[in-house]
Amino acid sequence: MKKIFLLFLVTAFAVSCSEDDSSSNDNPTTFPMTASVDSQSFPMEPEVGGNFSDPTGGMYGSEYHLLEGYRLQSIATAKTTLKDYKYYIRLAIPKIDVSVGTHTFTNTHIPNGYFADLDIAAVVDDSGENEATINGKIIVTSYDVATQRVKGTFEFKTNNGVTATQTHVISGSFNYVLAD
Repeated sequence: MKKIFLLFLVTAFAVSCSEDDSSSNDNPTTFPMTASVDSQSFPMEPEVGGNFSDPTGGMYGSEYHLLEGYRLQSIATAKTTLKDYKYYIRLAIPKIDVSVGTHTFTNTHIPNGYFADLDIAAVVDDSGENEATINGKIIVTSYDVATQRVKGTFEFKTNNGVTATQTHVISGSFNYVLAD
């Protein structure tokens, strides 16, 4: 009986270890993007397609792979009530220049350039924020041409689009398969 119990424990430990290995960032089926907005970190839900990019490019056009994630977040307002917002983070990677390296950008999205933006939308009403990207960088740490998997990090800053006052600092990581 002791041998069976010991065998059970060893098998359970081996299964547990193999399950931990499968949750690595090499197969990000649940959260292909993580982000920190103003030092608050969270996983980003994929907008569409799981860990696949949007090949239409969305708002950036068909020349781009769109990596998009969102997070539903409750924020305390001035009246100490909680209000639900959706944080959307969008990364545009040009289809003609997917390359390992640091790709910087400014507040203007240029043709065939890398770009990132943040959108904060209120869930119930129109009290979201209209954010404008100030500058940033997308760092592609690896790109496998055969599997089309791209991994990296991003950092950028935004303001409210009206004044030059910085309102949000965003950073995070991504791990997507670029869809055709």
